[in-house]
Amino acid sequence: MPAGPKPVTCDPSTENDDKSGLLPTALVTGGAVRVGRILALALAELGFAVAIHCNRATEAAEALAGTIEQEGGRAVVVKGDLAEPGTAAAVVAAAVQGLGEPLGMLVNNAALFVADSLPTLDPSTLRRQLAVNLEAPALLAQSYVAQLPAAAPGLVVNLSDQRVANPTAHYLSYSISKAGLEMLTAVLARSLAPRIRAVNLALGQALPAPGMDPARFAELVLATPLGRATSAGEIGRALQLIVRSPSMTGTTLTLDSGLATGWLTPS
Repeated sequence: MPAGPKPVTCDPSTENDDKSGLLPTALVTGGAVRVGRILALALAELGFAVAIHCNRATEAAEALAGTIEQEGGRAVVVKGDLAEPGTAAAVVAAAVQGLGEPLGMLVNNAALFVADSLPTLDPSTLRRQLAVNLEAPALLAQSYVAQLPAAAPGLVVNLSDQRVANPTAHYLSYSISKAGLEMLTAVLARSLAPRIRAVNLALGQALPAPGMDPARFAELVLATPLGRATSAGEIGRALQLIVRSPSMTGTTLTLDSGLATGWLTPS
């Protein structure tokens, strides 16, 4: 009788590895506060040494690094304004120098979130949001890939937004930048395979925007199909799932309580 199909097995080199064979070092841009802080802590929990990037939130970044080190991990702080030319390469170089070894993965989280619409569109706001939210991630990925040892697997995680799938008239510059970021992920996934993966992590109502009225945030949360915000624990576990899933690339993992279905929220 002809032999049956061979059983599907996991790659033995990564089957029991929480890091899927990645070097245990990571750079998280905008990692000092809010979602970035959640992501940095999630990676530290997996055993990654983390380079926490910030622009102005130096005190918060240093406090987070201290927290990670108190819990037995390792972290360094790197600074830079990602809207400025040359900063992306400098941030990657500083992270490598601070950690003393190459980066195993890159998390592009830093972003500007400034409200605008077509009638109010300002060229400087458009350029700055595109620079931080799209241009910088591309240049960071370029520098990250260049420093990764030739035999090492890699991972780029780009923080996206449900607005790409569910656009509105608000936050025009921001929405354009995040749509471009998702295309960047697709291009990276195709061009860097099979050694390096690229995945989007898209969020909805997770944390209120700075200065937002808590009652307004609660209204937006209740208007989602599931009527709940995305918790810090969910975000951290989602990133850990991406890290632990060596067959995941070129896709978007969405945590938005159903907003990407096109649900209409209060304007």
